[in-house]
Amino acid sequence: MKIKGRMIMHFTKLTLFFAFLILMISESRISAQTIPRLSCEDVRVIGFRALQEIMALTSLFVRERELAQISSNGILGANDRTYLNSESKQLLAEANRIVENVSYKDSYGDTHYYFNDGFKFTTIVRSKLAGDEFPKDFEIKPLRMKNLGKIAEKTFPIIFDESALSIRDNFTINGVAIPSPRSSDDQVSTIHNDYSAIAWKKMINSVSEQSGVTAKTTYTAAQFLKTPLNIPTQFQTWAEQDFVINGVSIIGRSRKETTNSILSAINDFSNLTGVKARLLSNEISKFELFSYDGRNIRLHISSRLLPVFGGQFKEDNFFIAPIRLLSEKSFELTVGQNAFLGFTGKQTVELTKDSVEQITITDQTSAENAVVHFRSAIDDLLLREASIGLIVDACPL
Repeated sequence: MKIKGRMIMHFTKLTLFFAFLILMISESRISAQTIPRLSCEDVRVIGFRALQEIMALTSLFVRERELAQISSNGILGANDRTYLNSESKQLLAEANRIVENVSYKDSYGDTHYYFNDGFKFTTIVRSKLAGDEFPKDFEIKPLRMKNLGKIAEKTFPIIFDESALSIRDNFTINGVAIPSPRSSDDQVSTIHNDYSAIAWKKMINSVSEQSGVTAKTTYTAAQFLKTPLNIPTQFQTWAEQDFVINGVSIIGRSRKETTNSILSAINDFSNLTGVKARLLSNEISKFELFSYDGRNIRLHISSRLLPVFGGQFKEDNFFIAPIRLLSEKSFELTVGQNAFLGFTGKQTVELTKDSVEQITITDQTSAENAVVHFRSAIDDLLLREASIGLIVDACPL
């Protein structure tokens, strides 16, 4: 019985040993299948091919950025932007084709879609100093178009509070202190103690290399929604200081009673005020004052004219453009007690869901946004190019 028990014990140990050996061999095979070992010849071919394709992608997105910059210049019309957007979509389709289809069949007969799927492999490299050979792992990371070119961006209102004029109250971006503007508005002189999106943009961008965040201005707007239809007739009675934009009295040069007479007069003085006017509908009852560069709009309406605009405004009105903050990474803002950006305390701006696949350049705002997306995509591709360059250097000719 003792001998039989010992035989069973030895048999059990032997079975476990062979099971362990089989498991190790299986894991070795799986590992070999998961991370193939390529010859230096294979590595050279795949490295040079991947480098050429990544450079082609970079060139495509450099052109994409150029198209977005052209579309964002504020001069082009809708038809021109549609044409540019069409070319942009064609370039994006070509980029998708490269990412999805580029592949390499190694000397073992295995095909690797190294951009779409990513590709890990090992090869034998030679030390340049000692001359000895050793295995080294490399990786071409998957290139996902749905993630390429994502940015962190948010638009904040600039809120002016006359009871809290100082806004030097602990404003930081990613821990970098933002200097306070030294002037109220860098475009139009003012008698008010306030600040503009233009002034804040300059301050934020003066430290953008340290914070990693840049600022852009959006357009300033003041909408007239309750203006009577007979305003052309009433416009004939306007006098100095009745209707003043950024310190300039608006008086019609034409006495024709047309619905566009007030808009024409405002636009006649736009080179002095920096402000233009446009209809919001087919009737003069709704129109808008706007400034594309984000300067402040200071509007004075005399007391005798206030009823003309349906009680929408006070005698002295002040409009500030919002400000857009953008980065290629998530960033954190800190604002002290004065909520001039609409909040106090800390706020984190995360990466957007939009990548290069979702963006368009059909209007100025989206085109400005696209410039940042494409720049982020280019930076990503340049980093990948440097990484692939290390693969090429591993197996020189």
